[in-house]
Amino acid sequence: MLRIDKLINEPVTSCCYIVSDKEINNNCIIIDPGSQSNNSLYDKLAILQLVPQYIILTHEHFDHCWGINSLREKYNNIKLLCSKECNDAIQKEKGNCSVFYDNQRAFKLNPADIITQNIYNVLYWNSHIVKFTPTPGHTSASISIIIGNKIFTGDALIPDMKAVVKLPTGNVKDQVLTEDFFRSLNNFYFYPGHGEPFSDVSHIIPCNS
Repeated sequence: MLRIDKLINEPVTSCCYIVSDKEINNNCIIIDPGSQSNNSLYDKLAILQLVPQYIILTHEHFDHCWGINSLREKYNNIKLLCSKECNDAIQKEKGNCSVFYDNQRAFKLNPADIITQNIYNVLYWNSHIVKFTPTPGHTSASISIIIGNKIFTGDALIPDMKAVVKLPTGNVKDQVLTEDFFRSLNNFYFYPGHGEPFSDVSHIIPCNS
């Protein structure tokens, strides 16, 4: 049975998710590990007795990817997945926006191991089908991750808030189409990049309202 655990990234609060299915094995997926320190994440993994197999990024911003360098050092076999556009951006301090938050702590990431477009936006993991769908608007690189009736949206969707489209590569027209896509989903659970998970699409606030 699929299990989802949420952690709050720090110092910039955003959501990190651990996805596991211990009925199959102890491997897990980590979505958007954006903490400067991964201590809370490592503690949680130890409690759950999980080993991360994949990191998946919804988009490139530093508050969603800050923990990746540390994770790669600790787990030699871990694989990073993201969109091609995200992969290009995370390798630059300006691209991941870390330099604008704190120049002294700005960072770059090494390239992703797997580009989602190169695997036709599908990953077969632990008997589950993980789908990647482009959801641009917040950034052109943004993707959402779908596993069954669960969708991890990153900052393409934040409940009860308008999406931010003023950062580099943000686009209102793209965001409107992305929001239409989210509203078209029936009986889905949304796991956003900030805030609490929800299922009622009335929490989707139009970016152009």
